[in-house]
Amino acid sequence: MQPAILLAYALLMAAASLGQGHAPPLSFPPSQYWDGNDGPWSSFHVSLDTYEESKLGLTGNAYYGFDTLQLGSEGSGLPNFTNQIIAGIATNDFWLGSLGLSPLPINFTSYDSPIPSLLTRLRNSSYIPSTSWGYTAGAAYKEPPMFGSLTFGGYDAVRIEDTGISLPFWTDQSRDLLVGLQSITYDTLGSVPLMTNGIYTFIDSMVAPMWLPLDVCRAFEQAFGLVWNETSELYILNSTTHANLRAQNPSFTLTIGSGTSGGNTTSITLPYAAFDLNMTVGYTTEPYFPLKRAQNSTQYTLGRVFLQEAYVIADYDRKNFKVAQAAFPASGLQKLEAILPPGSMMPKKAGLSKGVVAGVVVGAAVIISLLLIALVLWIRRRRASKATQLAAGEADVHAHLHDGDAGIYEKPAGIDGTRHFEKPAGADGMPRHEMLGSDMFRPELPAVDKYGYSELQVSERSWRAELSAGDKHKSRVAATVYELPAGDIAAAEMESACSRKGKQDKPNK
Repeated sequence: MQPAILLAYALLMAAASLGQGHAPPLSFPPSQYWDGNDGPWSSFHVSLDTYEESKLGLTGNAYYGFDTLQLGSEGSGLPNFTNQIIAGIATNDFWLGSLGLSPLPINFTSYDSPIPSLLTRLRNSSYIPSTSWGYTAGAAYKEPPMFGSLTFGGYDAVRIEDTGISLPFWTDQSRDLLVGLQSITYDTLGSVPLMTNGIYTFIDSMVAPMWLPLDVCRAFEQAFGLVWNETSELYILNSTTHANLRAQNPSFTLTIGSGTSGGNTTSITLPYAAFDLNMTVGYTTEPYFPLKRAQNSTQYTLGRVFLQEAYVIADYDRKNFKVAQAAFPASGLQKLEAILPPGSMMPKKAGLSKGVVAGVVVGAAVIISLLLIALVLWIRRRRASKATQLAAGEADVHAHLHDGDAGIYEKPAGIDGTRHFEKPAGADGMPRHEMLGSDMFRPELPAVDKYGYSELQVSERSWRAELSAGDKHKSRVAATVYELPAGDIAAAEMESACSRKGKQDKPNK
């Protein structure tokens, strides 16, 4: 029964480990729409339960309030949180809402404790295995168009084309996704690099264009005939320039590393289609090239244009992030890979769902219960068997008790309490007795054959005395040989020493 107990223990431990396992990564599906006034951007749907916010009255760039935030549409099955900070921004600079992905809390002077971010609440509520995410903006110019991908607690492995490069977070928390942009080239024959002096630039999905130094912008102007519009602060394209760019269809390669030169690098290639965008102001739509003149190094930024062809994985538990070329699988299937917290030994793959875990735990509990029931029944059966053996032994002892008369044996008392005595039935009706044995040696009367053999009492000077059985067997001690009467069923036993006193030994005939 010990193996069953060990099996039950192993099942219990397995069920416990499953129950305490990490949550799988959470995929936040796109809205299936392309939105934006500065280009078609794959958006994500966030629902608010109330439309009139409870405003805090704090000064700043937005009106802040608490509301219930639902990831995805109502009934999508995605998490929702009450008392989540919502900001209402009234500015023409942002035509799309933004969902903060940083784990940093929000601080207000009127609150003593920081308010946790959405990513932190997802992690603390065990919706995701770690404080991490993977994101790519999607590309409307692909055939078919490929929506964006956002995964909390991991990344979508089918949306990454290569291993990319892993970098530590920058020390400035407001610009943590800082990379070294070492060069920008394009594939037109005889072209020269558009940027040769490396810079540090921030990856930011809140803006569309790339914000680069003035000398880099002038290199773009010279190579593609771009004209800067001082009023709109955009590179507006006339019909001729736009047509030439489409005909030339250059591909741009951005080399990224941990520093501004040398070291490990990765290359992100963007087709011109990623830059072929339209700006909509009122009822007017004009093509433009998404490049902005940065005024200083703090404005160097790679926006959503870059993220159309790049996949970024941010791991806040390990304080590093990865940038890789984005992939566009035709199947549209997902392969979610979990990013587990540091020190975890579990494989980095999508974990079991809560339903599967619950089923395994319940199944293990049922098996353990059955094993315990079997153990109890086995113990009871064993105890009953021992009790039966003990009762049989006691009955055998009573059957051999006698009251001093050599030929009389006492039977167990009857139902009426009367003592019954009888002689053992022999072949000739004569009583049969066992020989007295010593404390060390016990003579036995085997009754194997039709004619039994009787053993003599063991003497102190000899090991064993045997009765002769015809001419072939002789006694090892000088003693008179007797034959016991033999019945058809069992051999008669010799008289005990007590019954022989005062009697003459005679052979039975």
